[in-house]
Amino acid sequence: MEYKKDTLDNGLEIITCPMPHTRSVSVLFFVKAGSCYERDEEAGISHFVEHMCFKGTGKRPTSNEISEAIEGVGGIMNGGTDREVTSYYCKLASQHFEMAVDVIVDLLRNPLFRAEDVDKERQVIIEEINMSLDSPQQRVGMIFDELMWPGKALGRDIAGSKETVSAITHEQMLHYLNNCYTTGNMLVSIAGNFETEKAIELIRQATADWQGGIVPGYRDSIIEQAVPRTKIEYRETEQVNLVLGVEAPSVFHPDRFAVYLLNMILGVGMSSRLFTEIRVFYINWPLSGMAYPMPN
Repeated sequence: MEYKKDTLDNGLEIITCPMPHTRSVSVLFFVKAGSCYERDEEAGISHFVEHMCFKGTGKRPTSNEISEAIEGVGGIMNGGTDREVTSYYCKLASQHFEMAVDVIVDLLRNPLFRAEDVDKERQVIIEEINMSLDSPQQRVGMIFDELMWPGKALGRDIAGSKETVSAITHEQMLHYLNNCYTTGNMLVSIAGNFETEKAIELIRQATADWQGGIVPGYRDSIIEQAVPRTKIEYRETEQVNLVLGVEAPSVFHPDRFAVYLLNMILGVGMSSRLFTEIRVFYINWPLSGMAYPMPN
């Protein structure tokens, strides 16, 4: 497969990968907006804005109209927020490629951000946060992040806290959208059955009047740990969730391949050390009465 990178006059970068043997096409818009770009008092705003973009636009006023535009032709669509990027993607039959671009650009450029939708979605996100806090398996990962980067952006939950989400205003979200959702701060990735030049021209026309903008500053999270850190949070459950971590080489370090191999040996798959030495549980076989090792 051959990859091609183009940059439009408005600063929007496009990566294309034609796959003529397929019958579908996937379009993914990346926005350099995530929890690492947020101020402490607006923690969770990237995730909040992503939710709101799906609640209605000037062209498609309701969330149902947005989803039906894609799902009505057998496609799928969703979004996601991470620490460094927010993404919006769509996959559908290749003959509907133009529609996919139109819908996603519409989401990012023309969200309505109605006050009643903001208030309703605020409660949805708070319930998501509550669910994470109620799940020991998820909570232990959050505790680990807090220990690794105390007081840093990387140490926060991507969704923010109940306090910050409750305090984020309509004006703050619009300001964040206008500052981060610009072509100079985005990248489009296209893979599937399409003609490269036609796809690039389609993106160019769809974003022709979209300004480049200024890339927001990234909040560095430097590890300054000198002694071991431990945090224990007690729950009345029958299981214990444990995370043990150490600082590792970066993704660009030549030793990263050795770390990947070590990870496979220690903890990945049913032949790993963790599985064979620790996760040994038994269940009575109902027919023969024999005991077989089973994962819990």
